[in-house]
Amino acid sequence: MRQCGISTVKQGERIIGDSEATPNAYPWAVFIASFKNLEDFEYCGGTLISPLTVITAAHCITRPPGNPGYIDFAVVLGCHDLSVLQSECHQYWVMPEDTQFHPNWEYDGNMVYNGTMADIALIHLPEDVSHLYPDGKVYPACLPSKVLMTNNTVEVVGWGLTDGTNNPHVLRAAFMRIQDSSEYVMSIMMIWCSLHLQDTVCVDAIDGRWCSGDSGGFVGSSHEGHYEVDGIVSFAAGNCGSNSGMMSTHYYNDWIHENVRGTVY
Repeated sequence: MRQCGISTVKQGERIIGDSEATPNAYPWAVFIASFKNLEDFEYCGGTLISPLTVITAAHCITRPPGNPGYIDFAVVLGCHDLSVLQSECHQYWVMPEDTQFHPNWEYDGNMVYNGTMADIALIHLPEDVSHLYPDGKVYPACLPSKVLMTNNTVEVVGWGLTDGTNNPHVLRAAFMRIQDSSEYVMSIMMIWCSLHLQDTVCVDAIDGRWCSGDSGGFVGSSHEGHYEVDGIVSFAAGNCGSNSGMMSTHYYNDWIHENVRGTVY
């Protein structure tokens, strides 16, 4: 039996639709704060995929050329409401040397290498977190067993902005739809979709969308009773645009299996 992708919140009990998620419905959702210095940080999402590894977007934990790198990262597990982070959430400090980027990732003006963006990275935790699994607030998602098809529906979660300005402190969830290439809306960001990159899947809003702060977060769906991480939030058209792009985890399955620490399903 796959020991992943199981939530204590059943399918019919979930609140989804550009609204606050049901607490503990996504125990694999991870909050990541990347510190530039002791007082200045940027934040993203991530997905727990094993007792020792979180998957996220590469651009969340690296900075453009010419900028000082991040000094460390706070990885927060089992959190729904960030306002009670200190009392109810599990926080781990990770150093830059504990992060791992796909070898094709290049944070520059082009960002495309051999037909891919490779906006994907792993964060290796300082300790095994499987002891947190029993209470249902922390649990890994499964890796994908299928390729997403046009018009498939996926769920996306995150703590990102809700309208370009409002910064929620609770996890939110929304539905989005896999787009056909003929539907891509041309914009400065969505050009990545029109290039038909091998690792990029583009989506549009059903009842919500992702925004600044959602990058790196979980995009997935339920398959035979287990939630799988189908993608990683990567980019959006404009500020909180309805058209967005994600990295396909199915495309990177081999690389993930080769580099993950701890058991992954």
